[in-house]
Amino acid sequence: MAKANRRLQLGRKKASRQKGKRHLIVTNGKVTESGYFQCLINEKIARGRVVVRVIEGDPLSVVKAVARKVAIESGDTAQKEGYESWSSVWVVTDTDDFCNLEAAERHAKKSGIKLCLSNPCFEVWLIDHIEACSPSFSTSRACEQRAKSLGVIVPTNSRRSGLSKCKEVNPELIEGNTSAALNNAAKHNTPEKKAARISNVDNKSGYSVWTDVPFLIEEIFGLES
Repeated sequence: MAKANRRLQLGRKKASRQKGKRHLIVTNGKVTESGYFQCLINEKIARGRVVVRVIEGDPLSVVKAVARKVAIESGDTAQKEGYESWSSVWVVTDTDDFCNLEAAERHAKKSGIKLCLSNPCFEVWLIDHIEACSPSFSTSRACEQRAKSLGVIVPTNSRRSGLSKCKEVNPELIEGNTSAALNNAAKHNTPEKKAARISNVDNKSGYSVWTDVPFLIEEIFGLES
């Protein structure tokens, strides 16, 4: 009987490990944006499933660089690690003073990449963790000042507290507040601004303040307001 059971066990097909989806986030913000997403990955226990990379440059050059990298990377490594190829690829950037956003978005769509914009800057989304970002914060400096006053960004060096040095995300005010941020973002991400963002992404005044980050959060982490 024992031999028969052993033969049955040997004859069973080995269960294949189910491959999980993985997502790539590329940002040109080497401190604030990358720090935020690493914080979120740790909170949601998504290490390995969500990968963050930094490529410095304007939106169009970053999108082009990402498109090249994604095209070059084969699926071999992903398969060995038990993952499928990238389920989604995102380029996260500010609108700031950039004037090639339409070209960047056009190239992104052609390459299967999603362009995630914050207008005027990523601090809009960070402010949303505490309060709905006010439409009056229409400049990067205004957003950065508010984010600093709220404590969501802190100096990268404790001995240098100037605004230009406040780039590091404060995890104590970020972790656990994603749902609040999504609800606050919905207050300024109005349908009118969404229409303006879609119709002419280079017309930044038509959709300020705004952030695409909630769309990324919903797709990658399954959270929505």
